[in-house]
Amino acid sequence: MMRRGVKPPLRLWVVLGLSGVLSACAWLWPPDATLPGGAEREKLRALSVWSMEGRVKVHTPDDGWTAGLEWRHMGEEDRLLLSGPLGQRVVGIVRNGDYMAVEAANGGLLESSDPEGLMSEHLGFSVPLESLRYWVLALPAPQQDFAARPPAENSTALFGFDQAGWSLDYDGFMQEAGWVVPRKITVRGQGGVVLRLIVDRWRFDE
Repeated sequence: MMRRGVKPPLRLWVVLGLSGVLSACAWLWPPDATLPGGAEREKLRALSVWSMEGRVKVHTPDDGWTAGLEWRHMGEEDRLLLSGPLGQRVVGIVRNGDYMAVEAANGGLLESSDPEGLMSEHLGFSVPLESLRYWVLALPAPQQDFAARPPAENSTALFGFDQAGWSLDYDGFMQEAGWVVPRKITVRGQGGVVLRLIVDRWRFDE
């Protein structure tokens, strides 16, 4: 069921209520001596609090746009703030389980129990948000098959994998507070959807 309303927040957040346990294999990490070992990777999968700041570029066969990105993960909740040039608000998404709300720049609110369907209707594309929470950490989503994929010829990617019809490529990593985390991520899906994330900063709080 979809309801329409108006909500004028001071800031525009995307909230994704996600659950599950991270799952990944050692080979997914690029062969770099500075990368953490198995114990450190297990801790990365289990992190309960982290945040990132950067940019996201979205391309579809019919459209394309760029937005500033702030993402804060806290336990089972994720909050993303998307902003345009000079802080102009673009769109917000609130997700908690099967509930999802998309908030437009004018404050209009659309709610639905079909998260991906609502995204497609309002934004013109859809991405599996539950999986994206893991993919940004260079980890496959849990309880789903995935396959390693070597970088394409002439590609700048260090490594990649395929999962649930989506292809992930990681073009750079950075170190922050002792963690090795993605710097550049490309997510390609069905229908010509491409998301490129460039992370300027990661933060890990106790």
